[in-house]
Amino acid sequence: MKVLFTGANGFLGKNVIPLLQKKNFEVKTFGTSNADYIFNITNTINPFKGKFDIIFHAAGKAHSVPKTQEEESVFYKVNFEGTKNLCNALEENLPEYFVFISTVAVYG
Repeated sequence: MKVLFTGANGFLGKNVIPLLQKKNFEVKTFGTSNADYIFNITNTINPFKGKFDIIFHAAGKAHSVPKTQEEESVFYKVNFEGTKNLCNALEENLPEYFVFISTVAVYG
């Protein structure tokens, strides 16, 4: 099965991707660096060529609770708008499964 793992350089990506690869999943990574697809999720993402069976969406702003309006805005842009951008890029080739890993602060 073909897998796209967003947030590949984060804690989950570093720990889950090797397990998926051991089980012979074909894993492509998505992140802001050191990934098969290097993008800032807050920007428009070009449609993916080809189809993924599973999306593990773990990209996002995490590890803190926003305390100011500016911090809330960053969380919203990354976690909400970024997820919309990813979904729009997948729209032409919908995956069979979409696993969304959330955070302590989701605004929408």
